[in-house]
Amino acid sequence: MKKTHFGQHGDDCFGCKIQSIQISPYATPSRLRPHIAPRQPEPSWERGIPTDSRGMPFLKKDGTPMGQKEYSENRRLIDAHRRRLHNEPAQPTGS
Repeated sequence: MKKTHFGQHGDDCFGCKIQSIQISPYATPSRLRPHIAPRQPEPSWERGIPTDSRGMPFLKKDGTPMGQKEYSENRRLIDAHRRRLHNEPAQPTGS
């Protein structure tokens, strides 16, 4: 692209700056270009599986995922156990 008014304006001229920027129209997302997939919702709440801050489901003693109802009924005990595990120091390994 050729500058048509080069030298007539200062360095802060918007027309001179915009002519020097080369941006493809496909670099910006648009509703008309669906090549960028929309964000999928997190289905763990709809499935009824509670998760921690990492997205990992809470498990029962047998290793199966815990249901939302079971977690809400025992929330105080589960959270107290998680806090206790988080705050206790690591056991030294013997060799």
